[in-house]
Amino acid sequence: SQYQAFNLSLGALAPGGVIAVDVESGNTLSSAADASLAGVLIQNSNLLFSDNAAVPSSRFSVLSDQLLIQNSFINTFAVLQPTEISLRSLSNTWLLGSVLQTTTAVAADAGDIRIDSSSYQQTGGLVSSRVLDLGEPTGNTGNIIFGGSASLPMSEFLLQQGRIQTTGTGLSNAGDVVLLVAGELSLIGDSGNRAFIASITDGFGDAGDIILFGDRISAEYA
Repeated sequence: SQYQAFNLSLGALAPGGVIAVDVESGNTLSSAADASLAGVLIQNSNLLFSDNAAVPSSRFSVLSDQLLIQNSFINTFAVLQPTEISLRSLSNTWLLGSVLQTTTAVAADAGDIRIDSSSYQQTGGLVSSRVLDLGEPTGNTGNIIFGGSASLPMSEFLLQQGRIQTTGTGLSNAGDVVLLVAGELSLIGDSGNRAFIASITDGFGDAGDIILFGDRISAEYA
C-alpha cells in the first residue's frame, strides 16, 4: 500500500488510554507517563510526506506502546521547512528490512529523525537523513537521535546488519548521529554485511559527529 500526505500522526490507544493532540504544533501527540497505549504495525507500505506553500508544516509521528515497521519505505521531503520524523514507543521499536528517511534537494534542511523507546532493534534496513544533488544549492541534512528523551530512556539498542547514516553533498553539511543508551548498545554484523553508522559528505560541507553512549557497548563486524 502507498500513502502520501502532509502530516500523519499515529496514536495507538489501549482501553482507558488518553492521547492529547496539539494542533498548533503540527498535531504533536502526547500522553501521561502511565497512559494505556497499544501497538502500531506498518508492514509492506510506502509512506511519503512533504510540505508546500499551502501546508508549510509537515511531519510523521507515532505514539504507541510497541511499534513494528517491516518491509516498508518511509520518506519525508522538505520543500519549504524541515519535515521531521518522530517515533515514541514506550516498550519496543522494531525496524525490520525497512527504510526510514528524511530528504532535501532544496534550500530547506532535511528534518531530524528522533526515536524514543525503551528498546530499539533494527535488522537490516536504513535510517537516513540525506541531501540529493540536483545541481542547486541545498540545505543540510537533519540529525538522527536515539534515546534523547529524559522521560523515556532507552535501555537497549541493537543494530544488526543495517545502516544508520547522514549524507551530505555539495556545500551541505551532514548532521549528527547520536545514540544515548542507558544500558546495552550492540552493533552486530558479519563479514559480508556489516552494521554501519556514519556521517559522510562527498562535497565541501562538513560531516557531523557520531556520539555513542551506553553503559555497555559491543561491536562485531561494525
